[in-house]
Amino acid sequence: MSAIEVADMAELDVRRTADGVAVLSHDPRIAGKTVIEMPYDELSRLDIGDGHRVVRFEDLLDAIGDFPINIEIKNHSHDPDYDPSHRFAVQAAGLARATDIVTCFDWATMQSIRSAHPSVRTGLLVDPDQPFRAATEAATAGGHQGISVHWTALADDPGSVVESAPDLEIYSWTVNDPEVAMALTGAGVTGIISDDPAAMRAATERTR
Repeated sequence: MSAIEVADMAELDVRRTADGVAVLSHDPRIAGKTVIEMPYDELSRLDIGDGHRVVRFEDLLDAIGDFPINIEIKNHSHDPDYDPSHRFAVQAAGLARATDIVTCFDWATMQSIRSAHPSVRTGLLVDPDQPFRAATEAATAGGHQGISVHWTALADDPGSVVESAPDLEIYSWTVNDPEVAMALTGAGVTGIISDDPAAMRAATERTR
């Protein structure tokens, strides 16, 4: 079952190879290899499980048509592929379509993207230990359209928290509990990121 069949949007992670190709990868290492240390031609020959191969970001865009995506740019300072110039992030964000949103935990990276691509929808990814209000203030000041927070940031009183940021899209990750999904949907979050989107959709449809 594909995300297109059960979700309104897909969240994915983008990293760069040694020769600057944008590929889909959550982790900095795939099949024991460090992504940033390998050119795409070499990386693409790796079997990453059950015959699957690493996918180029641009190939994914060609395959999904107009289905919207939440593009997380991986640019953590503690990862081997960290790019303090933000050049790769700006390049990858330039591929976003009007229906997509680009996010990153590195807020300086997001400001570079915002400056380079003012028409691209952007959002700040928020670490669990960062205050929600500080995140919303930074997002608003930076001209971003949304924030993406861990679901625990909304757990105590999701309705009031969502209402405190009426001008921002609020995405919550990673929600795999149907009860939590229903509470967040009822509170008005923009989107829920889940490892089991089919189950979360079935649960949240009961709140509509």
